[in-house]
Amino acid sequence: MGISSLYFLASWLIVAFGQPAWIPLFSPIAASLGYALFWKSALRSDRPILSSLVWFAAVQAIHLSWMTETEYMGPLILVVYAGLLLAMGLQFALLTWLVCKIRPLTLPACAALAGLWVLLEWSRLLPCTGFTWNPAGLALSTSHLSLQLASLFGVYGLSFWVIFVNLTALAASERRVKKATVAWIVAALFPFAFGAFQLARAPLHEETLSAILVQPALLPNERDFFPEHAEKWVSPLDQWDLILGLIEESAEQKNIDLIVLPECAIPFSAYWAVYPLDMIEMLWTIQFGAEAKQRDFPPLGEKSSKQVDGQWRVSNAFWLQALSNHYECEVVAGMDDEEGKKRYNAAFHFQPQTKVVARYEKRILVPVGEYVPLRQWAALSHWIGEEFGISESFDAGEEAKLFHGRVPMGVSICMEETYSSIIRESCNQGANLLVNLTNDGWFPRSRLARQHFDLGILRAVENGVPSLRACSTGVTGGVDCLGRVVAVSKPDKASALHLDIPMAKMRTGYSLWGDNGIFIMSGIFFAISIFSQIFSVKNKGIDKSCKLLREKGEKKLKK
Repeated sequence: MGISSLYFLASWLIVAFGQPAWIPLFSPIAASLGYALFWKSALRSDRPILSSLVWFAAVQAIHLSWMTETEYMGPLILVVYAGLLLAMGLQFALLTWLVCKIRPLTLPACAALAGLWVLLEWSRLLPCTGFTWNPAGLALSTSHLSLQLASLFGVYGLSFWVIFVNLTALAASERRVKKATVAWIVAALFPFAFGAFQLARAPLHEETLSAILVQPALLPNERDFFPEHAEKWVSPLDQWDLILGLIEESAEQKNIDLIVLPECAIPFSAYWAVYPLDMIEMLWTIQFGAEAKQRDFPPLGEKSSKQVDGQWRVSNAFWLQALSNHYECEVVAGMDDEEGKKRYNAAFHFQPQTKVVARYEKRILVPVGEYVPLRQWAALSHWIGEEFGISESFDAGEEAKLFHGRVPMGVSICMEETYSSIIRESCNQGANLLVNLTNDGWFPRSRLARQHFDLGILRAVENGVPSLRACSTGVTGGVDCLGRVVAVSKPDKASALHLDIPMAKMRTGYSLWGDNGIFIMSGIFFAISIFSQIFSVKNKGIDKSCKLLREKGEKKLKK
């Protein structure tokens, strides 16, 4: 095996597994040297473009391996997976082509190329609802120190720095001068130095919020009825019995401020009155005693209940209001809801002994999972719907909303947590706490849940706001405003996690300028590099012309 092949293989191992969800110890190496080792290989290759496409697609094949879980999504998800690997590989091939072309690799050139990579990562947001997973900057999120750099320019700022540092490493290896090596070392250490400064000025705030985060640990075919998996289905009444038992066990002898249930926590839309009241009374009595129902149940005849054939039936909203009344705390839960002809994946906010229930409608919908893409091509969208078993689509919400209770809460549902701009919008409206409701059970036994949690940590650091998340299956937990984990549940185990989340909050650079800060900087760096290259080519042409004229003149003088 030649030196070029060794560089190729070593760089792939370091970058492919250099994430907090894989081998955290590899992350700082990937962030400072992993890509540079590949570019050393590419510079020795006869086909650097093809080599870079294959290498980066192979890196993403590891990072996005959760997409190979076909149990619920079917084999067509593999086509999407392959398409993403190809598209991202082509992006990196373009960057590598420029890395091989631009010489010398000065610091401005390194900044320009890093800026180009940021713009390429941003372009992934354009198709459908966008693809936010797996930015290069995740390599800097393993350490609490380097993670703090996200408070300046967000996750795209981390991606910029990862590529910039690796390019300075490549430049240092080529030029072999002391200044270039020092520049690389300083650039590699800067995120950690900034993180130490950020942690040193962390606010001291003794106030906490006591929360219970419910994780039912039910897979899709356990929560919802699938005829082909009828034996695995858990009836909605049994699901509620499980949830109430988990909460009661966790809440014993504790004062609770907030209970959070995950996305689509239970079957049926929020206000479908499908549960016989006498069954609810029986379960409530078993859990809380005979007198509890008189104190806890909301009045009958309102939106959450109705009479059917002389018998009272109640809805999920009735359950949740009773839960809020019983524990005298706020409850946030994810459920479907309908309004006219529109259907939403929504989050609801219940408060004790009130009739007003706030609702937030999910704005970023998952293609195929929540809506049929490519509706403009009816035949194709119909085929996709049939293949994935999608009978109807959700409608997208139109605005950010806060839930106002003890503290203003910015709520996101599932993959919305991976969109920096979506979360920043809630924080700029005044959110002092982020709450995410999610369900990662569609890709069981994969790294998706941990990667999702890691992106949620970045949102807390970007905005300087603590965060809670309740996941049906996956990682349920909370982090403070600096991204430090307060507590997490055991993955895929039914639990109700109790934690006291510190309510300290920090003002960050990212909260001021958002993604525009790094996008504008990246565009400026790249534009300056392009113009400098153009002028450099012109100057070389002028110099060459002058040299030819001088040579002709000297020949004439000799004659």
